Amino acid sequence: MKKSVLFLLAIFASAVVLFAEEDTTAITKPECTFKVANVAITIDGVDDDAVWQAVDAVDYLGYTPPAEGATDPSADDISFSFKGAWDETGIYLLVDVKDDALVRHLQEEEQSADRWMTDCVEYFFNPGGKRDTAAAGTNYAKATQCRINVGDEELDTAFIGGRFIGSWSDIQDPTGETFQWMVDYPSGGYMVEFWLSWDAILPEDMTLPARWGFTINVGDSDDAEVERENIALWAGAGKSDGQWNDVNYFGVLHLSDEVAVGIDQAEVSSFNVYPNPATDVLRIDGATEVSIFNITGQLVKTANVLNGAVDVADLASGVYVVKSGAYATQVVIK
Repeated sequence: MKKSVLFLLAIFASAVVLFAEEDTTAITKPECTFKVANVAITIDGVDDDAVWQAVDAVDYLGYTPPAEGATDPSADDISFSFKGAWDETGIYLLVDVKDDALVRHLQEEEQSADRWMTDCVEYFFNPGGKRDTAAAGTNYAKATQCRINVGDEELDTAFIGGRFIGSWSDIQDPTGETFQWMVDYPSGGYMVEFWLSWDAILPEDMTLPARWGFTINVGDSDDAEVERENIALWAGAGKSDGQWNDVNYFGVLHLSDEVAVGIDQAEVSSFNVYPNPATDVLRIDGATEVSIFNITGQLVKTANVLNGAVDVADLASGVYVVKSGAYATQVVIK
């Protein structure tokens, strides 16, 4: 499937939000779970990776009230589903958008609409799903936002992003060390595939939490001369203008230790692991670091390959998957 040249507008921001005194205990929070991406994901805007084939899609749950003058949205107008996974480097997302009228964001001198007022996908992350109290009686949220706009096919690829907690700001990331992305255009909409480094959304003094505040918004504009009419979203449906400024309306994301791709689906290894069966030591050729998963998919050991070997004497007898990069192989430890 041929890729279009895309224009990415990704903004990471600290959402510093003053919360009104309201009862939020009754808010229904949708929940989803992302498994470990134990097989490599290629960021190409296509859902043909083994991980995406193995995990279930999560459907959007509703809309914000339509903009003034806009009609009530429906699934025929705008809808989406998403899949997610994670590994030690960061988080992966695949969003499949159905949109009956695609409005691309053009160069700013050609189009006056703000970035968030054209067709786009927005991700929101709140590590730990918590709020911080900055001062007595004043509650603030720590969250990170990333936006990917459907771009002008004629533009060169552009990377514009931001750092974690702080004021709105842009930085260039041509190396892909902070984020990688691609958008493809199947019939009837578009598909966004995205990887975001933990360094971009996790404070330096915070270990990776298993629970996150999280949601996805998909903005919809059906006319290049008219600003965004509707927002389809996963959490916070019905809230005016969505939940972007209030983490109380975020859903809950759980990071599971279960691997996404089962042993029988793992790619054939291009590195050598022996002996098989093994007892105390695995000899490994062609890798400098490996991750070892048990038969239930739990990560049980990560180790550097020293002098071509990894000590596995601490592992119980059983069947394991040894993974390095894009490759995995099954071994038996006695």
